[in-house]
Amino acid sequence: MQLISWKIADSTELENLLIPLTHRVDISDQDNKRINPGGQITSMQHPFKKCKRTFNNLFVALVTTGILSVSTPDLEAKRAQPEGPSKSLAIPSGTPIEVKMIDELNTGTNNVGDTFHASLTKNLVVAGRQLAPKDTLVSGKVIGLTSSGRLKGPASISLKLTHLAFSDGRRVSLETSPYCLDGKSHVLRNASLIGGGAAAGAVLGGIAGGKKGALIGSAVGAGAGTATAYLTGKQEIVIPAETNLSFTTVNSASIPMLSEGDSSPWESGVLPRDKGGRVGKDSIVFSNHDRRIIRDYFKGRYSNLPPGLAKRGGHLPPGLEKQLERNGKLPPGLQKRVEPFPRDLEIRLPRLPDRMVRVVLGRRAMILDEQSNILDMIEDITD
Repeated sequence: MQLISWKIADSTELENLLIPLTHRVDISDQDNKRINPGGQITSMQHPFKKCKRTFNNLFVALVTTGILSVSTPDLEAKRAQPEGPSKSLAIPSGTPIEVKMIDELNTGTNNVGDTFHASLTKNLVVAGRQLAPKDTLVSGKVIGLTSSGRLKGPASISLKLTHLAFSDGRRVSLETSPYCLDGKSHVLRNASLIGGGAAAGAVLGGIAGGKKGALIGSAVGAGAGTATAYLTGKQEIVIPAETNLSFTTVNSASIPMLSEGDSSPWESGVLPRDKGGRVGKDSIVFSNHDRRIIRDYFKGRYSNLPPGLAKRGGHLPPGLEKQLERNGKLPPGLQKRVEPFPRDLEIRLPRLPDRMVRVVLGRRAMILDEQSNILDMIEDITD
């Protein structure tokens, strides 16, 4: 229904709108007096005077009850505008989420309720749209655990993902189906991957009694360098760092979109724990995942020791050695000798907050802040 815009000051103006110009009558008091047959002056209420009161009452009633609709062109234009785009994206139920473990889990040392961390092994894409980039941090919980020494049964462990943490501070709750590992069933199932039959049993039995344990992960036989879960000599399940696991969402999860003007997650360089400076610097460390990647990168090819350090095999004078420790300060004489991490290594690690940097000095790797404080350190990156 098209509405008419009226600019109405008061009921008199409404009356003027309703009474045509050719029928308007002056209804002032002077024109509404007459002399009766007895010679007395009496007042006569003009019919339009009564009409005026009727209009007043009608006007108040219409406004009070909301029947009178007053619309402006701007309001009409606003109503005609379509709703803006959605402020969030959704991860549908049933979406597979593949992750690589950052922390190690062990049925002999971990407990139900423990938190673990992982990262996406590839971009999370739904309906052709990327919802989260590769290496986005993921956290989860141990929801079930049995040690091999309890109840005389095989070790078992159950995990689920709980959160997806973007590098710009956005945090998304996840609900996934559990990922379960059972020591006995997995050994039997994976025996066929090694050769099957008596030969497989002999191989598994021999390894299980040693230090390295028996492989029980889904990637057994997939090739060298692939981290997999395994059984220790005490038949405990170990899920080492860099083990690939796959989960499936059981509920839809909403991802809030960045507001206009916000930086991209890959441009901000701010980890969730550091956004706004709400967490202390003691949270900035080399994780087990970081240490493994760094050592694998430098092992066997590191030979650029700074002058003076090469003569000592990479070791500093005792006085300086004592200062090179976590929460210590890099001596001024060494601040110009540190080298930043190679670019091809840096991109494989979680981004640091602004004004923090990973550096190499001799055989050491360090995380420094802007005052050259050592937030964390790896003693020997070639070991």
